[in-house]
Amino acid sequence: MTRIKTLLVVLCFIAAGSVHAQHKYELTVKDAVDLAFKNVIEIKNAQLDYKLQQANNKQITGQALPQVTGTVSANHYLQLPNILFPDASQTVLYGTLIKEGLLPSTTAIPAPTLQALSFQQPWNLTLGGTLSQLLFQPDVFVALKARQTSLDYYNALTEQTKEKIKDSAYKRYYAILIAQKQSYFLDEGVKRLEKLYHDDSLMYKNGFAERLDLDKVQVQLNNLKTNQTVVANSVQLAYAALKFALGVSQQDTVILKDDLTVENIKENVLDNNFKYEDRPEIRTLGYTKRLQELDLKRNQLGYLPTVSL
Repeated sequence: MTRIKTLLVVLCFIAAGSVHAQHKYELTVKDAVDLAFKNVIEIKNAQLDYKLQQANNKQITGQALPQVTGTVSANHYLQLPNILFPDASQTVLYGTLIKEGLLPSTTAIPAPTLQALSFQQPWNLTLGGTLSQLLFQPDVFVALKARQTSLDYYNALTEQTKEKIKDSAYKRYYAILIAQKQSYFLDEGVKRLEKLYHDDSLMYKNGFAERLDLDKVQVQLNNLKTNQTVVANSVQLAYAALKFALGVSQQDTVILKDDLTVENIKENVLDNNFKYEDRPEIRTLGYTKRLQELDLKRNQLGYLPTVSL
């Protein structure tokens, strides 16, 4: 009985974890773009690349600053190392006496004795420090010039990613509106043909119409209903594509608040103030060219020596 209860509890936890919290979004096209900016992973990756470049710039700046290094070491000898030294004082004394004739030449000269001596202290502490300043290094100084350009490059990449996400959100949003308009016109067409088929059926029964005319209306009605089904499926697919572009779950509900009007279509159309240089793609190419020029300069100066103090 206890095992059955435990199994039921585990199954409840699994079922609770598998249920996705559904959300309902009522979005204008601008709200859809903002939601995509918040959820799409490509923008987050681009922002992380920008932060990584900031960290690399700090590392490059640190190479040009004074470098201070220090060392501290401490040693303790549990047993002092000894060196054996011979004590030849008696040997020398006896040799001198025999040489001066004060002792017979047959006198045995004592061998020198060995004494253990140590030149180490039990504790040894060593301190050291080095201060160095880089005066000239080609790759470092070229990298210092490229710091802001590299940040501008990654910033332009981020804006380029946002433009791509925005373009995708706009396309998916208006694709739904277009499909819904098509579905509306098809529904109206089906209603008219159904009414026409009903009227022609009555006329055929009363002998005022031919069977061929009735069959023509039936074929047209069947074709419209087929197109109606196709467009209805395309609306569902368009909603799925929009959810994917916005980075939300397919189980969520999305309601579009904007309508397909002429004013919405003409909004933000190119005007006389448009400049291609303002496009993030063009700015990215410009920063890429500048970084390649700096890299070429770094390779040209690579043969110069490094000078440090």
